Amino acid sequence: MRIDGEPTGGASSALEPLSRPLLIAVVGSMLLGFFAMWHCPDTFHLPDKLPYISVHFLLELSSIAISWMIFSVGWHGVGENGIGSMAFLGSVFLAVGLLDVLHTLTYQGMPDFIGPSAAPVATAYWMAARLIEAVGILIATLLPGRPYRRWVRRGLATGAILSVFLIAWAITTRLDQLPALYIPGQGLTPLKIGLEYGVVVVHIATMVAIARLPGKLDPIDRGGMMVGLVAVALGELFFTRYVQVTDVYNLLGHIYKVLGYGFFYRAIFIQNVHAPFHQLQRSQSELFESREWLFTTLKSIGDAVIATDEGGRVKFMNAVAESLTGWSSAEAVGRPIHEVFDILNEQTRLPVEVPVTKVLQEGVQIGLANHTLLIPRYGSPVPIDDSAAPIRDDHGRIQGVVLVFRDISAKRMSEERDRLASRVLESISQGVVITDPTGRIVSVNPRASEITGYTLPELIGQTPHVFSSGRHDRAFYEKMWKSLTESGFWRGEIWNRRKDGRFYLEEIAISAVKDDSGNTTQFVGIFQDITQRRQMEEQIRYQADHDPLTGLFNRNRFKALLQSAIDEAGNTGHLAVLFLDLDRFKFINDTLGHGVGDRLLQEAAGRLVAIMRPGDVVARLGGDEFIVLVRSSGEEREVAEVAERIAGVFREPFRLDGHELYVTASVGISVYPRDGLGGEILVKNADAAMYQAKESGETYQFYRPEMNAATAKRLNLENRLRRALERHEFTLAYQPQVDFRSGRITGVEALVRWLDPEEGVILPGTFIPLAEETGLILPLGRWVLEQACAQTKRWHEQGFRHLKVAVNLSMVQFHQKDLLEMVQEILQRTRLEPRFLELELTESAVMRNPGTAIRILSELRDAGIQIALDDFGIGHSSLNYLKQLPVDRVKIDRSFIRNMPVDSADVAIVTAIVTLAHHLGLRVLAEGVETDAQRDALRSIGCDEYQGYVFSRPVDPGDLVPLLQKCLHAPRDLP
Repeated sequence: MRIDGEPTGGASSALEPLSRPLLIAVVGSMLLGFFAMWHCPDTFHLPDKLPYISVHFLLELSSIAISWMIFSVGWHGVGENGIGSMAFLGSVFLAVGLLDVLHTLTYQGMPDFIGPSAAPVATAYWMAARLIEAVGILIATLLPGRPYRRWVRRGLATGAILSVFLIAWAITTRLDQLPALYIPGQGLTPLKIGLEYGVVVVHIATMVAIARLPGKLDPIDRGGMMVGLVAVALGELFFTRYVQVTDVYNLLGHIYKVLGYGFFYRAIFIQNVHAPFHQLQRSQSELFESREWLFTTLKSIGDAVIATDEGGRVKFMNAVAESLTGWSSAEAVGRPIHEVFDILNEQTRLPVEVPVTKVLQEGVQIGLANHTLLIPRYGSPVPIDDSAAPIRDDHGRIQGVVLVFRDISAKRMSEERDRLASRVLESISQGVVITDPTGRIVSVNPRASEITGYTLPELIGQTPHVFSSGRHDRAFYEKMWKSLTESGFWRGEIWNRRKDGRFYLEEIAISAVKDDSGNTTQFVGIFQDITQRRQMEEQIRYQADHDPLTGLFNRNRFKALLQSAIDEAGNTGHLAVLFLDLDRFKFINDTLGHGVGDRLLQEAAGRLVAIMRPGDVVARLGGDEFIVLVRSSGEEREVAEVAERIAGVFREPFRLDGHELYVTASVGISVYPRDGLGGEILVKNADAAMYQAKESGETYQFYRPEMNAATAKRLNLENRLRRALERHEFTLAYQPQVDFRSGRITGVEALVRWLDPEEGVILPGTFIPLAEETGLILPLGRWVLEQACAQTKRWHEQGFRHLKVAVNLSMVQFHQKDLLEMVQEILQRTRLEPRFLELELTESAVMRNPGTAIRILSELRDAGIQIALDDFGIGHSSLNYLKQLPVDRVKIDRSFIRNMPVDSADVAIVTAIVTLAHHLGLRVLAEGVETDAQRDALRSIGCDEYQGYVFSRPVDPGDLVPLLQKCLHAPRDLP
């Protein structure tokens, strides 16, 4: 190795373990030579002049040297403690070498160094060495490859030496007592030959062990050991053939032995000396390359790196560190680290100690706190994060510090973008699902979990198939993926399923997210649950076309269907429009309540639908009006049959809430194209025909042109009524109410009159029903109430302070939400005390919803306002609720007064009403009293008050004053 650390050459000349082909070649050669000499003994002779003793000495000296080399490698070549098998094998060859020395020194013809040189002595030493060699190698092969302590190895070596001394003592002193192995002149004894064959068998067993136990004899070249064993085994076979110690077989045996020992040494040397040496060379080369690679890596790494020595001075810095600090490596090396690496706290702007000093003192890895700024030599401060760690040698001593830091400006921006994106995802009202390119879910936002019912951990790794409802076929999804593949975008609606199994409709937009190379990295789906919205849209569409009460088509939808049918019929087709109105429905609705009225309309709608033919259309226009579109052949008879069927469904009574109601229908018919070419004119003419049928009492009427006159008259009246409100064409008349006992006027009833410029005075019976139907009764009623209260206050100011005024409330007025507030406001503005105002309501208005009526009447009465029940006796169930109603007075309807006192039944009814009212603490007023006989009968019954023509017709305010003055001084029995 060179001083500068670069590796030297020569690694290619390293010895390698024997390859299989070479091993076969060597073994084959030895076997070929063996068989050649074995079968041709007469062919080979040693030269007569060959100095055999010298040749034998050299061969034995070679094997002895190799034995001790094996011992040396086995003892020192595998580390401090050694491997057990190697230490044992080395000790074996130590003994073998010593015995071979003794064998050589006592060989026949050698000087007597340690005793007489003789063939039997040398043969004994030889045989002992061969047995120890064979058995020792086998044992070494079978020993476990664990390390031996130094004292164990020393024990093995000592044992080997002692065993040699013991054998030498035995041979030297007891040879004549030992079995003979060689007899001069005769050659080898059978024992010697047998022992030689035994050695061969042991070597074969060792070869089998090496082949079958591949982990044994590590770290020895097993191939080399096998060749060596073959050589020494063949040599042993030669030693079974010689007669004289100078025979050629003896020489060949020694040659094969030396070859075998040479292969033994080579096998041990390669793995224990030569291989480690070359491994060291390779390690040095790799260390140099690693060092170069490390420096290259440090220079190329994306983070900044500065290395210091144990004194905190800069020894190395890479290009990134140069860029961030503003110092070049040449300028920085040797400078204290704090000069090059100047940092401060981003929040406090105070200097921060460089962590190198602390690392050198404490020997621990540390990192900077967050919010650290690096102050470069030039330029603006840079936010960084870093860590510093000690550099230690193999003994753990600190040699310096490595400081790694990076510019986190981009990281902060990225993290801020990520936080912003995360906050956006968490705050948006739509669900977001993000998948990888394979469709596996990697993230969802909280809204997606709310919609689907799945938590984020439950969805990670799943595919959107987990939401599948099964409502879409394969073609649907193939079309969606085709759009995503081709355009990277798809928008649509999908029916999916929540975790709890409920289906929901989502509106979703899916986008493919691509990288700079155009490869799809993610799919992002943004969706929202539109189930309720779709239901509402469908409901709105349904409500836009259908009547909410009956479920039939409404007016708008019917008009569209009618126009479509007209377009389809053209000039040759025929249609019929049947306009029907339920007779007496208003009476039922007013008396039994809207609940009963609504159910009546629903059942009527069901009956109509049941009798219609396919293609016919039934709709509800509003109120109790229905309309039917019939496709006909143009004959009136066909349409008349439909009208008859309609009339037939109403002949059966309607049984609702315990009531058996009989309701008829009036039907008006217009025919296309005879009675009109447009939808509006057909409906208008059918409506006119319906009114004609109602007035005539017939079930149905076909339209005739003159029918429009009545309709026009009604429309004209409505328009004039509206103008009358604007022009103040109304006035009030007041009819006195007289006390039977005193004969004095106790109050007046305000009655509205219409002073029409065209017709003159129009009585309430003509325009009040129309006002109620059109809603004009509300402004008209307010005007009446305000005028009556103001006039009464003026009468009080004229001295008639006892006078009260009664004002009628229609059903529409009674059920307006701000009735009490409106009345109190008028009383406050007119300065009339509430106790002088009496509000009259018909029995039917109260009975429409008794519970609500009781609540409203109680509020009015609690405000001090008097309550009267008008037209008493002609409604339903009045007596049942009379005791609960908060009223002050009942007014007996004129229908019970008209035939008094002639009709005893009327007298009985009136008597019963008066008696019942008195028992309930109520006053009774009879209205419509026109004769003295009627008045006398009522007085005799005990009625409290009356009003009617017998006393006075309704009069103007100015005409009432004389009557008031006259009654002020009237006697008690004044009629």
